Amino acid sequence: MSASLNGRHRVLVVGGGSWGTAIARLVAQNAQKDPAFFETIMLYLKDETIEGGARLSQVINERHENVKYLPGVALPSNVVAEPDLVKAAHEATLVLIAIPQQFIHRGLFSNIVAGCAPNCRYLSLVKGLSFKEHMTSDEFDALTVDLVPTLVSLQIQRETNGASVSVLMGANVATEVANDEFCEATIGVSEMEAGKVWFRLLNRPNFRVNVVTDVEGVEVCGGLKNVVAMAAGFCDGLKLGGNAKAAIVRIGLEELRRFGKHVFNAQESTFFESCGVGDVLTSCYSTSGRHRLCAEAFASTHAGRSWADIEREKLGGQSLADLDALQNLITYLRCKGVASSKYPLFSLVHSIAFEGRPASEITMLRDRHAWRVKTKSKYPRFAPLGELLILVAVVAAALVVLIPREAIVRPVLGSWQAAGSQIAAASTSRFSALFAPAAEAPLQPMKGKGKGDRRHGKA
Repeated sequence: MSASLNGRHRVLVVGGGSWGTAIARLVAQNAQKDPAFFETIMLYLKDETIEGGARLSQVINERHENVKYLPGVALPSNVVAEPDLVKAAHEATLVLIAIPQQFIHRGLFSNIVAGCAPNCRYLSLVKGLSFKEHMTSDEFDALTVDLVPTLVSLQIQRETNGASVSVLMGANVATEVANDEFCEATIGVSEMEAGKVWFRLLNRPNFRVNVVTDVEGVEVCGGLKNVVAMAAGFCDGLKLGGNAKAAIVRIGLEELRRFGKHVFNAQESTFFESCGVGDVLTSCYSTSGRHRLCAEAFASTHAGRSWADIEREKLGGQSLADLDALQNLITYLRCKGVASSKYPLFSLVHSIAFEGRPASEITMLRDRHAWRVKTKSKYPRFAPLGELLILVAVVAAALVVLIPREAIVRPVLGSWQAAGSQIAAASTSRFSALFAPAAEAPLQPMKGKGKGDRRHGKA
């Protein structure tokens, strides 16, 4: 159970980029009206000098605007930027992590743990799936190196001495969230007590939150959705039609679901939340999606261009973190002996991106029967009944062949005739009693007040 100070929570947002700033703005609006939270929202960022020689943290606190990463969006006055992480984390009970995956490291969390309150809760908004090398030995002490898929939430939990870690994923473009445009998000928790706290802090009329008890499922959707986005980008670069792109996206969703279920035992329903279908659709169709945008450029101008060249042109030098994740994903599947036919789209995206296969082959997937999981019979419970009926028919046929016909027919006909006679007799007596005319009762004279029959007036 998370600690609170006098029944109130102190909130820290780690990450001063566009997404971290948008989330800080959102929770600051809720904190202003909810007594369960201290009004001041601390925003930790790596300070830097901007145009004019001013420090970014100073500009945010004076102008209430992140002029570099979220320009034009006014921030509530209770958002306070702080470049010293230990100071920013002082007595924090709720910490939201909104930084790129490559900046998740032990030094970061040692400073947070040094300043925050005991039993602090963490919420990861970091999308990405890493693969860590793991040394194993067999009975002969032969060492082998194995790749193990690792969720960011597990990394945070290890670095924070087993703290409670939840995750938030969804179709959330930072600028749209900052401009109060309607969107949804999914929070994955391991226990509902944490879900109640995070829901209260984050849910707003234009930012609808749904809580599910499936941390792994929510996070794996965010970790692999950019592989599907790259496939969609290849379609856009080749100027393929809407039908082709929709088919590719659907196959990608199915492979994402299969990987999540088989590797992390994710819940089926999670893939229909905002973190699943919603986030994949946004990444595949939004014009601002970085992986889709770069994959489109790769497919449309693929003439020996490297991904580094495309990143410099389209992203100003920022890197696509999920390129490494894609390579590690395929390496992991191959090490586990998983046939490419089980994940044909993931394998094809990797071949196009790194092995020189033409992007025009994005639609050259195997037939569905080669990789689609076979479904069970719609009515499996009737299978034993069918077998029983077949057995009865076989026994009856054997009796007809082995036993003389007269020995079967005469007794059966005799019993049927006797039964028929009894039924007929019973039916005859019943119908006779039902329709026989009743005996007429003698008419009784009616008593009248005067002479004559009162039924016809006066006599």
